[in-house]
Amino acid sequence: MNEKNNHVYLDVNGEWRPCNPKMAGSGVVACRPQVGTCPGNCLDCFFKGGRYYENINEPHIPNPDWVNENGLVVRMNDGNDSNYERDLVIKTASKYNDVFFNTRIPKLDFPGPVVLTVNGDYTDDAAWLVNPHQMEMLMAVRVRVNTWNTALVTEVINYYSQYNIPVRLTFMAYYFGTVKEPEHYIWKKRTVNPYWCISNSARKDLEHRFQVDGFDIHTCTSTKGHYCRDCGKCLEVYKKWKEVHSYFIRGESKQ
Repeated sequence: MNEKNNHVYLDVNGEWRPCNPKMAGSGVVACRPQVGTCPGNCLDCFFKGGRYYENINEPHIPNPDWVNENGLVVRMNDGNDSNYERDLVIKTASKYNDVFFNTRIPKLDFPGPVVLTVNGDYTDDAAWLVNPHQMEMLMAVRVRVNTWNTALVTEVINYYSQYNIPVRLTFMAYYFGTVKEPEHYIWKKRTVNPYWCISNSARKDLEHRFQVDGFDIHTCTSTKGHYCRDCGKCLEVYKKWKEVHSYFIRGESKQ
């Protein structure tokens, strides 16, 4: 049996450990060399408040040989930020054949593709619109969405669509934060813990509203389920980035 389809991963010490349940069987595995609470203060991050699926005081580092032999893609900093302890993150990532980084900070000069969460700090009020000269390593931008920040989300989409940067919609689920439009949210379990989650009807309405013809706007996970294997967009966008940036993969200069 191929272990990448199971709910475990082989760590650097040769032990099988539970993987992020959301990512199980997706072809993407998490890696987090940092320990302790993430210094970021993103609203309702699942890494905070004791709701994470594992002990945050231990690193989560898959065995590089196992990852590479199975053709898996590594998502750096599940539950943390690639710009914190940056040197450690880059050193750890260098052992994997396929890897991408995640950050809420617009410092994007990583040795591989990056997903930038543009409104991690100010979910409802402000978002990073990075300079086009910083976009070479951008694999996608991630925007946190609810039913009352639609004007901000539209601004993000309109800006990044000019530069053909894929936009990933991540619908917020609330545990601590205030749900300003409760008529559009229901209390239910999402992957591991219960949250106030957007209703399917409200989600579909927003997905329809945000679509732009000919531009890659996609939702994190699917209405079919909250698991990465139900979606597959991270793998798709990662592969497209590699195709477009093949000169970088080969260590050449951009022509």
